[in-house]
Formats: sequence, structure tokens, C-alpha cells
Amino acid sequence: MSDLPLAKVLRTKSIWFNDQLLIYVEISTDSVDSKVVIESEPNAASRPTFVVRERSGNAGINPTPGSYTKSGVASFSKIQKGAKVFLHDSASQSKEITVIQSSTGWIAHQNLMPMQKGHLIVVGFYSAPTPNYVLELSEVVPQGINAKILMLRLIKTPPPGSAADVITLTPVYFKKEASDPYDKVQIPDEHISIPVEIFR
Repeated sequence: MSDLPLAKVLRTKSIWFNDQLLIYVEISTDSVDSKVVIESEPNAASRPTFVVRERSGNAGINPTPGSYTKSGVASFSKIQKGAKVFLHDSASQSKEITVIQSSTGWIAHQNLMPMQKGHLIVVGFYSAPTPNYVLELSEVVPQGINAKILMLRLIKTPPPGSAADVITLTPVYFKKEASDPYDKVQIPDEHISIPVEIFR
């Protein structure tokens, strides 16, 4: 376990896919370039508990607490599938989180609740040809003719140097502010289509 300070978690999204658990979190932070760190506690195999920490950067601190929102994602194996999963952050030492069983390895949720800023979150796994791939999802420009479908592109950066040819499920996420409802998210180059679940 690291000595980094505990983070303040705002929201989470988690999925089971095959034997992998994906955890996505958003944190509130005072630092403009903070990084999210998600670690498993030593007893994670029997009682899956994960700690969310914050690694502050060097770009300075905003004097207004919680001025920034940062996101992070991590995946874990050797966790009993279907077990209750708990999160430990600065507000709680043991908070159960909802984990969705995904048959495709992808989910998309859009929050359109009244009095809240609309936003869309996409999380999922990509089968990278080697470990340590860096993945990023970005919007396709221009978008398609159907405004109800968000088109994304998966940017894949292989690790430097040589790496073992081992297919590795690698987590990735995408988030955007969106007040108009989407029906689905598509990643055309990867032949991926994800229905959007909307919360009103």
C-alpha cells in the first residue's frame, strides 16, 4: 500500500467481464494535475476492498476546495466473481459499490437527473496484444448523421521496447458533458456498439 493521501470519491462505475473486475472512479481534488490511484487491500481475495488515493502534481493548488474533478480506471483479476466489492476513500473505510455484469466488456451511462449537469461515461476493456498498452477514447470528427449516436475512436499506444505477446484485457474510459440524450456509443474501427443507459 502506498503512502499517498486518500481521495474523495464522487462517483464510481464498475463491471465484471470474464474474470476481470474494472473500477472507474471520479474524485474531487484541489490540484489541477492530480492522478487517481486505485489499489487493492491485502485481503482483496476474500473481501474485495479497494483504496482510492490521489497523487498530486506540480501545477499548483486551487485555494477553493474541490475545484477539479479527475478520473481514473484500473482492473483487477483473481477476485471472486460476483462477490460484494467495497471502496475505501477519505469519506468511508468500507462502502459497497455496484458492479455490473457485462457480456461485452463495455457499458455506457448518461446522467440526466434534474438539477445536475448532464454527463456521459463510457468504460470498458480492450484486448491489447501485449501488456502495458496506453489507451484513450476520443470523439470522431466529424460525427455521423445520427445525433443520437456518439462515435468514438480508440487510440492505442504500444509500450516502448519489446513486450511479450500476451493478449491483455486493458481498461479504458471516456467522459463528456452531455445534456442531450444518446441512444448508443459506437467505436467503428473496433466494431463496438454500446447501448446507453440513461438516468433521469
